[in-house]
Amino acid sequence: IFSEQLARLADANTDRLVVEHHYDEDGGVVTPAAVESFIAGAGEADFYICGPAPFMGTVESALQAAGVPKERLNLERFTVAEVAPEVLLDAAEVTEEVVIELDRRVTTATYRQGETLLQTARMSGLRAPSSCETGSCGTCMARVVEGTARMLNNDALEDDEVEEGWVLTCQTLPTSRKVRVVYE
Repeated sequence: IFSEQLARLADANTDRLVVEHHYDEDGGVVTPAAVESFIAGAGEADFYICGPAPFMGTVESALQAAGVPKERLNLERFTVAEVAPEVLLDAAEVTEEVVIELDRRVTTATYRQGETLLQTARMSGLRAPSSCETGSCGTCMARVVEGTARMLNNDALEDDEVEEGWVLTCQTLPTSRKVRVVYE
């Protein structure tokens, strides 16, 4: 969509920006070896990755295997991760109540198996912040202050934020009888 603009940026910043297009019909499916070859000599570069899920999985895994820190990976996903039925059962088998603090209002919701915290908020009539709903943008982030929950996908929060209880509500299933989440 923005190929001309990207080409101009790359031409104007040859020492800082490389745009690499990969078309499966021309070169076959991207391989970890191709990724390793491409990043040779990239130094401390940041990587911006967007594309179909199999492509992104291959590139992300290859970059991590090459020692690229997570902080230097910028991923843009447009699909919601599939959740195996057994994951839903394990995650929600004891959850009964979700307490949501949003806009200085406290709402108590009955939890329905398989719903994310964001879905529970919406089903309770709340207008919780959200955007991508894939775990990439961070718009829906909130803090779990009571109980436990598990994120299915996280491409937006840092490890220290997760340790402090922050979650992406669009990707989070409760895992305790009661969960209290605060949108700050």
